Amino acid sequence: MTEAETADIPFTGLQSRDEDMLCNSPQLKGIIVEHMKGNSDDSSKALFTGLQVESPERFVVVCSEHQFAYAIPNETTYCGAKNATHFCQAFAL
Repeated sequence: MTEAETADIPFTGLQSRDEDMLCNSPQLKGIIVEHMKGNSDDSSKALFTGLQVESPERFVVVCSEHQFAYAIPNETTYCGAKNATHFCQAFAL
């Protein structure tokens, strides 16, 4: 599929509004908020370590100073949060 063809496919999934970060797990949201630090590098390390201890699932963690787009299957556990300096998202494998 070309880039032009992909752009013509309507998005039919969930979307977040305003400052809300899309999330399908309140427990995961709590873990993310608890482990966010003052910068994205420290947050990603702390969050990854915290998830290894607190959750039986394995996760990919992405923290960035800028918002980013992603696409994942509906059944994936995922969540995100932000603080004054950056965003963090976690996705179950």
